[in-house]
Amino acid sequence: AGERATMTAEYLTARREASQMGTIYPRPLRKGDRICVIDPANAFTEEGILGVQSCFEEKGFEVVFSRDMAFRHGTPQERAELFNQVIRDEENRGIFCMWGGYGTMTLLDLLDYPALESNRPVFSGFSDNTALHLAIGSRTDLVTFHGPILYSEKRPATPEATEAFLELAGEPKKPRTLTNLNGEE
Repeated sequence: AGERATMTAEYLTARREASQMGTIYPRPLRKGDRICVIDPANAFTEEGILGVQSCFEEKGFEVVFSRDMAFRHGTPQERAELFNQVIRDEENRGIFCMWGGYGTMTLLDLLDYPALESNRPVFSGFSDNTALHLAIGSRTDLVTFHGPILYSEKRPATPEATEAFLELAGEPKKPRTLTNLNGEE
């Protein structure tokens, strides 16, 4: 643990010194790219898997699902290692959290931030996954997206929200005026 803390401290010091690099944008997400769906907060459900897979495959993406890393499904170290396998796989052009929940805070100090910075996937999450957005942004300067929940019977993402998100993910550097889906700025 001491060696890891030293490595993390050295990395964060180097990041602070390199802060003039500025914003790092994810690689644009294109049809045919692989999206890996993860569950760092809550466990997958079969209907959620089928719903997400159907939605994104219909839009031309390859969809894979990580091994279960939900809260209470392993130690923080075991869950973070599953997450790091997803991060380190350069074929994962998108990393999308299935939904929010509880438990991502225990992963923050264990993630491979240099691999995220190098691979630059489109990262999207919701609710409790906001902690991941803040950690990724502060440790890498990588732009992430507080995107729509991928699957929910009670609060499903609208087709318009999904399309707007995919448009952002496809051209993350494009200047734009963001509006509510009702047109209000």
